[in-house]
Amino acid sequence: MSDRTADQVSRRRFREEYWTNFAVNANAGSGKTTAISERLAHLALTADGAALLPRMVVVTFTKKAAAEMRRRARATLLDALARRRAGGQAVPAQALELLDRAFFGTIHSFCLQLGQRYGATYGLNLNPTVLDEDDDEVWEEFLEQDRMQFTALPGEGLKAFLRFMALDDVFPVARKLNASAADRFLEQAPRTGPPAPSAQVLELIRALGAKGPGRVNLEATKRAAEEWARLFAAGAGFLPMLRPMGSSARAVELVRELTVPLKTWLARAAGALAAELALRYRDFRVERGVQTYADQIEAALCVVRQGETLDRIRSEGYRVLLDEAQDTDPRQFAVLVEIARPPGAGTGDWPDAGGLPPRPGHFSMVGDGQQRSPGDREGNS
Repeated sequence: MSDRTADQVSRRRFREEYWTNFAVNANAGSGKTTAISERLAHLALTADGAALLPRMVVVTFTKKAAAEMRRRARATLLDALARRRAGGQAVPAQALELLDRAFFGTIHSFCLQLGQRYGATYGLNLNPTVLDEDDDEVWEEFLEQDRMQFTALPGEGLKAFLRFMALDDVFPVARKLNASAADRFLEQAPRTGPPAPSAQVLELIRALGAKGPGRVNLEATKRAAEEWARLFAAGAGFLPMLRPMGSSARAVELVRELTVPLKTWLARAAGALAAELALRYRDFRVERGVQTYADQIEAALCVVRQGETLDRIRSEGYRVLLDEAQDTDPRQFAVLVEIARPPGAGTGDWPDAGGLPPRPGHFSMVGDGQQRSPGDREGNS
């Protein structure tokens, strides 16, 4: 959207066609907050406002942004009411009250609301303490009491992993990992021990030759590769990853080829260990009645994955208006889309599998495709 006359038709449609879904790509400074405010104010002035505004869910990324959106919508509505009075037109008596009944907040606060309203049947904590992601106290308490025993890797897999990496290396990943990602990492856990260095690649490294000043580094690389393979086979002691000496392109390529299978195994093993630790940390939080922002999303997903409960939620007729859509991750997006689809629609089959989309007028989003934020900003800040 912009201030150009060419946009006025689109702006009017977005403001007045509240039975239509919209996906608006609006650059910074183009007036998207104004457009959203005008859409809400217009709805408050219609005969349908009494039925629709109490089910309106206006989602943006921070509490501050949500409060500003509410303020702007009220100011826009007050201006519209003043113009009507000045022109001798009838003024809806409850317009402001209706607007105040709409939900303005973050995706996390809305997910918390869904969990509180519908989650008792599934054992969800209805009044959790929200844990800031930067709060170290609960995480440190968890690490102190956890026995650090793992079953995700086969046989001597943990011992093999610790030859190359420290367990501390997986802690930052485990702390941030959500349950869905943890399950995927566990599915990708190695089923065997780490692969031995390729004898064929090692032979190619032995056969490398060079003249001039590069010869010293090349010979050092060959000796390092021989020693690294020997220590790998010995099966004991910490073993740093092999690195080439110098900048010979062929030597660098062969060392990479020699180590990539092991690095791949280590990445999958680290993911599995982090996942196992993350799931235990989640259970630890549940026992203590605390939730992270990611937990709030997971709790809402737990609710909307229950067919009977999801149909109850859909029958409520929620109308989602999502701001900053470019910063909404797939799990958050799934919650908002699922509640906007018609009762009886399957879950997770739209748009990829061509299932039923959100009902007309029940899902609109505004975002800036050029302004994707780096990382997952938390919505309760």
